[in-house]
Amino acid sequence: MYRGLFLIYGVKVTLTTNNMEFKNFVLATLQNYDNKTPDYKFKIDVCIEFNKDSQIKKSKFRVGNGIFLDDTDKKIAIQHKLFLGEFIKNSDDNLKIRGEVRHTIKKTIKNAIKSIAIKNYSYKEMLFHQLYRELVLMPVFWVLRNKFGKYLMHASAVSHKNQTLVFLGNDGVGKTTIALKLLKNEGSLFFGDNFLLYDSNKIHPFIDTLRVNKKDITAIKSYEGSPVFKKVYEGKSRTHFNFNLDYVSESATPTHFFVLKQSSKNYKTTITKDQFINHTLAINDYVKEFDNYSYASNLIFLYDVHFNVKEQETKFLSKLVSDKNCFVLGLNNKNDQIDSLPKLIEV
Repeated sequence: MYRGLFLIYGVKVTLTTNNMEFKNFVLATLQNYDNKTPDYKFKIDVCIEFNKDSQIKKSKFRVGNGIFLDDTDKKIAIQHKLFLGEFIKNSDDNLKIRGEVRHTIKKTIKNAIKSIAIKNYSYKEMLFHQLYRELVLMPVFWVLRNKFGKYLMHASAVSHKNQTLVFLGNDGVGKTTIALKLLKNEGSLFFGDNFLLYDSNKIHPFIDTLRVNKKDITAIKSYEGSPVFKKVYEGKSRTHFNFNLDYVSESATPTHFFVLKQSSKNYKTTITKDQFINHTLAINDYVKEFDNYSYASNLIFLYDVHFNVKEQETKFLSKLVSDKNCFVLGLNNKNDQIDSLPKLIEV
């Protein structure tokens, strides 16, 4: 068996698996943030096995599509199309997670046909990503939100010229582009370009691996030529890069918030705090990769949460934004206008 250990804002995650390549995939994707402070307040033990006869049984009570709760209220069984899973509550500060991947002859033939028929199709990459998302990453986010009051925002953020700038937006609008532009040319520090953690006072870095389509040769060459990035995993369709932690910011109080929109030209307009909060909540509800759209959301059946999560999230967000400056930032993604971004965000 192969093992990995992660310490993330008071959550200790121990991964055990019989697949070395999957272990390497997770090690490449999930970076440590608490190396200097090994104490933890919550422990998650994850065991994921490949090619094993199933030990996970369907529990008694169905609480959702493919989700079953046993009569002790301490175990949830999940039936994903790619794997079986199980969440087991050991105590109020310990969660055990099991996952099993079963390969049948029928599934092997089906995936072989897809690999031939669909360009860049990779069953392994798809499987690894889903296992990581559903059984490792999202349970961590659930614990951080419901136990430690750290919420998710779909945003990138950088520290830039003694300011801390947050860029909120939907997929593909330019969160990564603007953050990396500032990071590359202005000596900024980075918080992340997808999952941004926050509480009522600060934002906290959480840097997922950058997954670059192999067709994007320009991006790959740019990353490989920079001390900021390190290639950590080579998939069939994508190359994965991690950030050098020397370029990652400490937790900080944000100074400015931007809602990103695509536009025919670059522009910046002021909005109210309430408008920014409404944008944040709407975008978070849209982004299906967040933990409230995963199997981990059903941990509410195992762990009592004695507050209204959405109300608490809004309360924390309101305090975080409070007297800060909020803007809508229109972005034109043409190369001739990208260079004007650092000047545009000067406030």
